[in-house]
Amino acid sequence: MTKECQRSNAEAGRLLPVAIVFKLRVSFVICLWLAGIVTARAQQQEPGLYAEIVIAERGTLRARLDCEHAPLAVTNFVGLAEGTLPNAARPTGAPFFDGLTFHRGVKDFVVQAGDPGSADPATPADKLGEGGPGYSFPDEFGPACGRHDAAGVLSMANDGPDTNGSQWFITLRDTPRLNYLHSVFGHVVSGLEILPTIAQGDRIERVRIVRVGAAAEAFRADGAAFDLLKKNVLAARLSAAPAGFVYFADETQALPDFRVKNFNAKLANYERATGHRLALRVRDAEAAANEAAARAATKATAAALGLADDGDNALVCYFPGPEIWKARLGEKLFPALLGHEGSAADLMRARVMHQGKEALLAEAQALTKAGKLKEAIDAALDTLMLKLDDAARATGADVYQNTAPSADGIGKVYLGREIAQVMGHEGADWLDRPTREQEERTDLLMDELRQRLADKPDAVVADIGAGSGYFSMRLSLLVPQGKVLAEDIDPEMLKIIARRTQRRRATGAVKFPNIETVLGTTTDPRLPEKGVDLVLLVDAYHEFDHPREMMQAIVRALKPGGQVMQLEYRAEDPDVPIKPHHKMTAAQARKEMEAVGLVWKETKDNLPQQHLLVFEKPR
Repeated sequence: MTKECQRSNAEAGRLLPVAIVFKLRVSFVICLWLAGIVTARAQQQEPGLYAEIVIAERGTLRARLDCEHAPLAVTNFVGLAEGTLPNAARPTGAPFFDGLTFHRGVKDFVVQAGDPGSADPATPADKLGEGGPGYSFPDEFGPACGRHDAAGVLSMANDGPDTNGSQWFITLRDTPRLNYLHSVFGHVVSGLEILPTIAQGDRIERVRIVRVGAAAEAFRADGAAFDLLKKNVLAARLSAAPAGFVYFADETQALPDFRVKNFNAKLANYERATGHRLALRVRDAEAAANEAAARAATKATAAALGLADDGDNALVCYFPGPEIWKARLGEKLFPALLGHEGSAADLMRARVMHQGKEALLAEAQALTKAGKLKEAIDAALDTLMLKLDDAARATGADVYQNTAPSADGIGKVYLGREIAQVMGHEGADWLDRPTREQEERTDLLMDELRQRLADKPDAVVADIGAGSGYFSMRLSLLVPQGKVLAEDIDPEMLKIIARRTQRRRATGAVKFPNIETVLGTTTDPRLPEKGVDLVLLVDAYHEFDHPREMMQAIVRALKPGGQVMQLEYRAEDPDVPIKPHHKMTAAQARKEMEAVGLVWKETKDNLPQQHLLVFEKPR
């Protein structure tokens, strides 16, 4: 080896550690820089759940998931993506969506994925879109829910009402006709530019869930959380039309059967979610020859369908012969659809009714003149629904939020309080336990009630959430010429009360048959309007899953000056041996009662475990 070579090697030996140190320092600086970028991005993001969808050769979509308005769909998506939700297509722990393809792509409409069969190249093309997780779950709809109003909306694909599974789609443009047919559960917040480039057959490399914030970190997406949310969604449904009611009919048979089926499903979904009954008829070409005939035919159709003039309903009829659209609106929808209060006669005199209906149907009229019947029907229905939903949002229909359910909560939040799970008839024995009077001093409560009803023997008292009738039986003795309305949503509880009442009547223990059981709903206790003197809520209110609607109905039922007496276990006292969500603070109780217009009168804390709060309806 030459001296020059030896010197070069020696110098290289001295310089090598320096080079390594230099490279390490550079690498460390780069790492710090990258970490700073990641941290800055995380700090800039709003708290919530995000889905990163990496698409081979296209790029990455990042979507924010709507845990508030579609918690069930989000739990399903997150649970499948992370492998925590049991399903029939993938083993537990395996990410469900990784390796699947977009099996459907329609230009300017949607791209769709989530079929486990799409990962297998051998799956026949005509079978793509048929696969799922081996279960289905119900839709989530409502005025406050997301809409298909832009490109990048993430929504559930289905095969009809309540048939959601693992398939989902992303809109490529606004598509309002999909509202109340598909549950929106998120929207793309970055990567919108690659949406139009996604083609059928593009492969999803992976779907990763990103949690930002404490609530997102605590979000559970396992089988137990999924089952509880599914139960909550079904329990929150409003009553629908009677069996056999047809929401949409095309007498001309111009539309294919699947279109008719979709319109009926959409309108049925809408009523279950909002309580508004909308119907639409495409009439036979001979049904009317002019405006007067069309008006008369629409009125007759509304009567035949049982749509009352003063009801929460609307009927739209299209007469293709004279190219006329007519609408008949129930009075309860006037404020939302016409922007005015008042009777039909008042609004007709001011021409508000005519002008309002013309505005509602203007787009539909233009589309039918252009020969686009299906699009015209979409426009008519979407105009009505969006108007009603906007009005509901403006008046507080979105007062509820959703969260990951606690151990004894339902995952639904009202004015900052998570609503508690309901105790069913299985807990009747606990309500009637021999130690109850000693533990809760129910005798003191009865003394309070006795004083308030001393000069009102003919009062009507409502025992809401009456359970096994513990207080209903005792109240009946205080109003011998009056009535006790024992209300509950559990028919088994009401059967217990009925049996006990019959036994007491048979033995002569009760002189007057003054206990009447009432089967209420989650939104309405079904009490007579302005017919109740006193409402008793004993450890029941915290379980109402629609507290605002229930209390609004109770306020309507109270006579002016009527009172609500609310008992709740004291949340301020950690020694009260009750689950946390089954207790309330006095401040929270006041906030929720005052939100529906009741006036607080007094709070009594002479009971060992409970507050007694008294509220009054203004005279």
